[in-house]
Amino acid sequence: MDKIRYAVVGIGAGVFKHHREAVELGTYELVGAADIRQEAKERADELGAPFFTDHKAMLEAVAPELTVVITPHPAHAPIAIDAMEAGSHVLVEKPIAVRVSEADEMLAVAERTGRILALNFQQRCRGDIRTLKRIVQDGRLGRIQHVDMAAAWPRTAAYYAGGGWRATWVGKAVAC
Repeated sequence: MDKIRYAVVGIGAGVFKHHREAVELGTYELVGAADIRQEAKERADELGAPFFTDHKAMLEAVAPELTVVITPHPAHAPIAIDAMEAGSHVLVEKPIAVRVSEADEMLAVAERTGRILALNFQQRCRGDIRTLKRIVQDGRLGRIQHVDMAAAWPRTAAYYAGGGWRATWVGKAVAC
């Protein structure tokens, strides 16, 4: 099986630790890494990927089959759209976008370009979620017809006070 050539935009993000396992699976080849922060180059170098501070330059230079977007939320839509228009499928970290209109535009571009646009929720690897998956796969619940899920996922003030992009969201309402 050929490896999927992929690139990461936001390689310096803390959430990359959840995406790093893809590098080690052997089914993916990291062909490019981008981040607006030059200090993220160290991570790209460690993984043997060419580093770019401009995601558009990266898309043009390495032409990835898949682009993983793990930047702060406000950048998700424009980067994902740029990647799809460059011919890449896209996996974007949650939330898909800041505004519903941005998500709608992303979906429209995916439809127009024939690219896959997928949304990641890294909590799928939690122990309780894996256990539930096993129970469903083993058929212990019978044939599943429908699933709804509601989960409280509160963030403490300390999470937002940690600095970086999170600190810019304190007290802001997001319009849809």
